[in-house]
Amino acid sequence: MVNDDVNNKAINIEIKVAQYSAKAILKAMKKIMEDAAEKSQPLAEYLSEKRKTNSRKLKDMVKKGQLENIDLQKGEVKELKKQLNRYGVNFSVMKNKESGLYSVFFQAKDTKVMDLAFKKAIERSEKKENKRESTKEILNKFKERVKNMAVKDKVKEKRHEHER
Repeated sequence: MVNDDVNNKAINIEIKVAQYSAKAILKAMKKIMEDAAEKSQPLAEYLSEKRKTNSRKLKDMVKKGQLENIDLQKGEVKELKKQLNRYGVNFSVMKNKESGLYSVFFQAKDTKVMDLAFKKAIERSEKKENKRESTKEILNKFKERVKNMAVKDKVKEKRHEHER
């Protein structure tokens, strides 16, 4: 009987949370629609502008002009995407299924900005790698110190026991 009361209360709380969540979502959707109406833009255009990235379809980029490409591994692509978006470079990423590498296509006019973005991406990835390695080394050093300390403490305790 007590379990039934607890279950009923839990269900009532879940229902109230769901109702509040639904109200908050509806309120946010109305706000987005009002903002789009204020800017006199269709909703789809307004939303695409809000979540804008510089990633483009390869077909669109081919129509606009000469393309350059670079092959990268998966881990390198993530950091590069951040930097390319930061510097406003139009790019497209495709995965080569045979080699497993990712090809990053960008327009030739953006080469100077691309160089800067690459340098920044490389610097950031090197910093992350250096931090990870140094942290592991520090932890290993401390583990060794703790092992050495534990051995010394045991030896001291044994000596004290024998003296008594």
